[in-house]
Amino acid sequence: MRQPEIIEPALAPPGAGVPWPELMFGRLMFGCLRLAWSRRAALHQFLESGRRLAGRIRALDDSVGSRRVLVPRLTGLEDSSRFWSPFMIAQHLFVVNRDALAIIESLCDGRAPDGEVRIANLKPDPRATRNAVDDLEKNIDSVALRIPGMANWPGLTRHRHPWFGPLNAHGWLCMIAMHHGIHFRQLQCVLTDGMGMKANIDTA
Repeated sequence: MRQPEIIEPALAPPGAGVPWPELMFGRLMFGCLRLAWSRRAALHQFLESGRRLAGRIRALDDSVGSRRVLVPRLTGLEDSSRFWSPFMIAQHLFVVNRDALAIIESLCDGRAPDGEVRIANLKPDPRATRNAVDDLEKNIDSVALRIPGMANWPGLTRHRHPWFGPLNAHGWLCMIAMHHGIHFRQLQCVLTDGMGMKANIDTA
């Protein structure tokens, strides 16, 4: 019997972004969060949402964790990110959080990080495994240890985010806290089969 074949859906290329009205609304909401959250509040949100998300993915067996599901496009989610597995979500969050933490440390030291952030470089590997959950949990613990002790918060130096423009250390922390929420909604859709697995799996 032939093994099920994954049919890749036709999606926009990585880094294509979200519709302009949605981006403008997202910038407005993100600006409000940056004003409303203190460093402590943003860190709490990051840790609570991240640990909840990682714990839910860890509880899945490997077949579910590695299964890619096409979901409807959610607010804040690029079209190219709609066909991910739970392990891919974990890997993406780990990469984004790891890079953001390095940026935050540089900004608090008064140094502008080298290079620019490109959304297309942050996409996960379709072959992501349970190891991605280990990486994510270790990263969350690292953020929990390092953010509270950073001096010169948030500093005067900024680094550009592709969607939200130049951000200081506080802006980057708020961004990764908000980012967890977007992908938690995606995970919920993935675990309820999104738009239906029949659209994704060819069993003929």
